[in-house]
Amino acid sequence: MTSGEGASHQLIAKQEAHKRIIWACTWNPFGHEFATGSRDKTVKIWAIEDGSSVKQLMTLPQFRDSVTALSWAGRDAACNAGLLAVGMDNGLIELWSLSGGRPTTSCGSELLPFSAVLAVRFDPFLCHISTVHRLAWRNLDDGDSRVLQLASCGADHCDAWEEVDPDDYSYEELVALGEVVGTENRGLSADTIASLPSVNYKAGSAQDGNTDQYVQTLTDF
Repeated sequence: MTSGEGASHQLIAKQEAHKRIIWACTWNPFGHEFATGSRDKTVKIWAIEDGSSVKQLMTLPQFRDSVTALSWAGRDAACNAGLLAVGMDNGLIELWSLSGGRPTTSCGSELLPFSAVLAVRFDPFLCHISTVHRLAWRNLDDGDSRVLQLASCGADHCDAWEEVDPDDYSYEELVALGEVVGTENRGLSADTIASLPSVNYKAGSAQDGNTDQYVQTLTDF
């Protein structure tokens, strides 16, 4: 089949991929793999074989909510390694480290199985309060190629930029980074707030005798 602009295309495969509607799809910049995200709270990784069939490589562990946005960034073509950004209906965003699936000289001559590991689970404070509509990695040719910049936009009418520099970390440290980012809280903890000095004031009206009370907390940072 040929389109109006002269480009040809044909159906390679047709199959039931998810139990619910597919909200997002993204291609691996280094090859013929792609990922799909669905309302069924799953992300599946696929590969095109011999240009005539599609094979499912794996299914990521089930997410907390419907998957509404995906974006795949390549990091190392020799090892077929990259980061998959996953956005959800509840506004949360996760980064998954993907690699393998091909025999390469630099990463060993044997065929390594395709693998996926949770790298970063962003704190809800850094994410959206409603559906993530779109995720996009900044082109690595723009600026510092060592730093990955991720843009997100959501139904809360907000957009955000996040920066990740995987080259600063070993594989184990990158996995640990997910735990740190996932538990970081930029606000004061409940214990810290409780320990702050406070002064009670009472304000009343001489006409009706009603009295209101409020607590004012002062501290230096």
